[in-house]
Amino acid sequence: NNESVATVANGVVTAKAEGEATITASFTYNGISYKAESAITVIPILITGIEITDIDVKEEYYIDDELVINDISITVTYNNGNTETVTDGYDTSYDFSTAGTKTVTVSYGGFSDTFEVNVETPSITLSDNEKIVILDKTYRISADTLPEGVDVVWESEDENIATVEDGVVTAKA
Repeated sequence: NNESVATVANGVVTAKAEGEATITASFTYNGISYKAESAITVIPILITGIEITDIDVKEEYYIDDELVINDISITVTYNNGNTETVTDGYDTSYDFSTAGTKTVTVSYGGFSDTFEVNVETPSITLSDNEKIVILDKTYRISADTLPEGVDVVWESEDENIATVEDGVVTAKA
């Protein structure tokens, strides 16, 4: 009775839009008409849940780093039983302000799923913490950093005694 909401052909009902409709089946037998009705309500397709099914994410994080997701697949489940894979349109929330195992929440359509990453404290370690150096000689100190490859700034507490440039210490006095 409302083809904008639902149509029927040979008993197959097709939902068209949100709303209500009455589906009627009838026949005539020995001159008498018989009919039956079915009231249907068409509801919108709604998300009932999400699941992160594949993710390519940066693996090393340090305090205050930004989350880097290279690729993500989220399986979205709907109330009609269908599923769909989405790769964008999601939101993330996380807190990398301290070190440790951190939970990242991915949200889509009012639902969320999580994954974990490890966040480390940046650090620097020198090859020597204390060294006796001969006057007017040079000595190389190396610095290992986490994360690797960051620029190290070298400076001497007293350049009258020793200078340093790119880890090369020169004894002055």
